[in-house]
Amino acid sequence: MKPRKKGVASAAGEVDDQQIVAKGFKGRGYVPTPRSQLVNLSYNQLNLRRRKIISKIEGLKDSIKALRCDPEMLQVAYEQNINLQNRDIEPPLPPPFVPNLDEVSEYQLIVDPKTLIEESVLSYNEYARERLRVIFDLFDHRENGYWNLHDFATYCTQSLRQEEFQHELFSQRTYETIILKRYASAQKKIGLDYEGFVRLHWDCRLTRTLHDDLGILEMDLRNIKDREKERIYNSINLISKTMPIQVLLPGKTRKFLEKEARKEVRRQERAGERIRKPKIPQYLELPDGAVLPEHVRLFVYDLYQIVITKEHGREIICKYGWTDDVPYVLIDDLVIQIMKDTQYVTLSEIIRKEEEKKQKELQEKMKALNDNKNKRRNNRNNNMDNNNTETKKKKKDRNNKKNGNNILNKKRNSGGYVQIVPFVKEKLQHDMHYFIQKTALRVKVNCLLFKGRMEAIGKTYEKRRATDPLPLKKKKKKKLAALQVGKVDDDRLKSGIVLQSEIVIGDVDKRMFSNALGAENLVIMQVDWLKLEATDLTELLDSIEAPDKVETFITVDFAVHDFIPSDRLDTLEMGFRGILNKYLKPIFQEIPQYDSFTIELVEDEGTRVYRLCIFFAGKAMHIRGAFGFYMPIANLLRSLSIRFDISPGEKNIFSQNRAKLAILNDIFKLRGSMSFTLPRKHILEFLTCLMEAIDENPNILPYKYTKEFAKWFHDFIEWMDMHESEITMVTLLHYINECTWFHDLVGSKYIAKLGEILENPGGFVKYIEELWQEMFYMNFEDTQGHVRRGLHHYKQNEYTKLDYDLVCLHGLFVDSIKGIVKVQFQCSERGLKFTMTNMQTQLFSKMVLHNPGGK
Repeated sequence: MKPRKKGVASAAGEVDDQQIVAKGFKGRGYVPTPRSQLVNLSYNQLNLRRRKIISKIEGLKDSIKALRCDPEMLQVAYEQNINLQNRDIEPPLPPPFVPNLDEVSEYQLIVDPKTLIEESVLSYNEYARERLRVIFDLFDHRENGYWNLHDFATYCTQSLRQEEFQHELFSQRTYETIILKRYASAQKKIGLDYEGFVRLHWDCRLTRTLHDDLGILEMDLRNIKDREKERIYNSINLISKTMPIQVLLPGKTRKFLEKEARKEVRRQERAGERIRKPKIPQYLELPDGAVLPEHVRLFVYDLYQIVITKEHGREIICKYGWTDDVPYVLIDDLVIQIMKDTQYVTLSEIIRKEEEKKQKELQEKMKALNDNKNKRRNNRNNNMDNNNTETKKKKKDRNNKKNGNNILNKKRNSGGYVQIVPFVKEKLQHDMHYFIQKTALRVKVNCLLFKGRMEAIGKTYEKRRATDPLPLKKKKKKKLAALQVGKVDDDRLKSGIVLQSEIVIGDVDKRMFSNALGAENLVIMQVDWLKLEATDLTELLDSIEAPDKVETFITVDFAVHDFIPSDRLDTLEMGFRGILNKYLKPIFQEIPQYDSFTIELVEDEGTRVYRLCIFFAGKAMHIRGAFGFYMPIANLLRSLSIRFDISPGEKNIFSQNRAKLAILNDIFKLRGSMSFTLPRKHILEFLTCLMEAIDENPNILPYKYTKEFAKWFHDFIEWMDMHESEITMVTLLHYINECTWFHDLVGSKYIAKLGEILENPGGFVKYIEELWQEMFYMNFEDTQGHVRRGLHHYKQNEYTKLDYDLVCLHGLFVDSIKGIVKVQFQCSERGLKFTMTNMQTQLFSKMVLHNPGGK
């Protein structure tokens, strides 16, 4: 860029007043000097010209601001004679975002316990207490409602309060004497409770406000209603967009359009024009943000994990304005109505209701006792009945107390607003049919959410291609063989970035893995990314008897014991097929592009397996479209090979004697190697699109540090050709505690939960039992009781269809199937194959389904 001369305004309109000076003027009057080129000018005329020049400069400044363009860009365009387009002009910077912060304190009436006089005292309001509860639960790593010194130190570190509390963090004794003795509700060494943390934060509010803490901890500043409104809107919007449904034209609208079409035909006849009958559409053109009855049960489950039927969903949307003439509801109106019907119950309200229930129950008990005393005098038989009713009431009271405690424990994590009462209530009973509906809904909702996230990344890719198209490929000229210099290149490096890693956890001694006696205690898993030729794919589809025009499938092979007779396996195969048709087929049907499934007994050379095949209709491009992928997966992953040797096996974890005593952190050992190749250009483009999509909508992914990880991975592979790494850990828990990046990724609470699972005796089995109870609403003992009663009814020929299904499950997974051999996902010529050795499931099935000596 050329340097501007003195006295000439820059492109920004900046000019120095001192530079506008007529040199050569001396004295008064007229001084015609050729050097200044100002002839016959007085000082007044010179000042007038100076003011005109300054006004022109100010006008140029205003015009530059009106153009909303960089001044240097205008200067370069003027000098190079370039015509600027609209896309070259940058939009103006938005005004700085200043959020409307909620008030954190208010005057509350508090009774002085000494004088019994009500006083209005300034304290934290409900909004502040709810936000403080979230902060408190974030650092409550043990989840017992108390902060120890480690929890308090972690809070001070992350909120940048180390200097403020440096004396309190010096030792355990200073923490107890300064913090616990002054602020804790219970004067014990357990730790600082939530109410004590509120008092502590109130005393320190002058040094740093609540909003400052929330900003440093990167937490949401909005109140719970605003956050809930955004959550509801995002869920409904995502599901309605990813699940478009065609709605037939309403009868009233169709009659109106037919009437208008007849009028148009008559007008054309009168005008002597060529008759063109208007076409009446078959389907209604829905506006943006239209919500249909089919969407209701999906977003209700996504928001509240509540299962409702289709009829119940139609009742809900009819309540909010859906009619036959207007067969949709706009999303904005629906969110407003839902927010009106949603209730927010505070902790104080729950405690007050619980106390009122206790008082009513005590009054009822006193009345019942007085009535019993009067009845004893007349009749002793009634006394027995009354005792029975009392015992029933006691049981109910115990259940109510348990339920009340569960309510307080479950809702403790949500702070001042303890419970968000949904606008809909669950009506279904928790039985097997309920589990099937819940699992099918979960599969459907997760598929829609995944599709919506991938489509958002695809839209970002399309925007980038519109503004920055890919360069055209140039054809390379062929060289003569004599001119070609033979280069020794690695074929792996040509296809992209090669990443290799060796992992060792636990005992480094290799003898454990090479010992033949411990082969049953060693599980081997091999993962391969396959690319089949057309002939190999055809042979594979013929071997599994795939339907016509099907190229995508999932297969699961269950290994069968050798000593089971074939006629027994044929009978169990029929029962297995019936169970899948009844219970799992509704779940399979919720997967996009689902076609059918088969189950068959395959006998090969010395092996017998039950093979479950799930088929999906359409070609690879249709499968990708159903899940929202904008490019083939082969463009993101060129090759993959993983092998893991894992110990212990099933006997050391799920056997009856070791299940309650096994400490997984002590016995877990692993040796593995990974190698995969990533195409550089496509993976960098995908990561860039992912980061831009997160910038447009931060709620596109539920994980907090996805963008940071994508940026780190983008910078890592941008200039990397090959990377080899080795990871060695003494124990799994030791490595998890040392990985600070893993703490940031999953959160400290999840790390503490992993520590309990790995360190406690039988912690892994207890965790699996918790997951089982969450899915089926019963623990292992209750499940064993159902199966045992079904077997007993079947032996006495007094069984139902459910009893027969339980007998088939017991015969399959307890007596016949010993483990899983292979799992394969195949989409056209590309596939992901999992091969397992010694992946046994029989002892786990016995732990869940088989207990002949139980009650």
